[in-house]
Amino acid sequence: MALGSINPPPEPVIVPAYAYYYKPMEPGGAKTAVLLINHADVAADLTLNFADIPGVTCTQCHVRDIWAKKGLGNLVNSYEAKAVASHDSRFLLITPAHGRPKISQSNRAMIA
Repeated sequence: MALGSINPPPEPVIVPAYAYYYKPMEPGGAKTAVLLINHADVAADLTLNFADIPGVTCTQCHVRDIWAKKGLGNLVNSYEAKAVASHDSRFLLITPAHGRPKISQSNRAMIA
């Protein structure tokens, strides 16, 4: 009996090009951690739409880079992580802006 006839070879695992994971840190969307992962073999821009984060209701949200330990400012509707390297990630903390000055669209491109 041939080796492959008893157990067929396993199917290859198909991994999406990117994945986002969310963890509420405070109730009511007051503070949410978000991990953006690029599974692709090339660098990619990853866009996080605030409306897609479970429990988050702010459209103007403050974004903090947890690993860099710095605030990225207040953004409206979304955050775009530019050129996330292959198999790299961004780890963010999202909170409502509550009166912090917002970053204009022209300044958003400078946040990487």
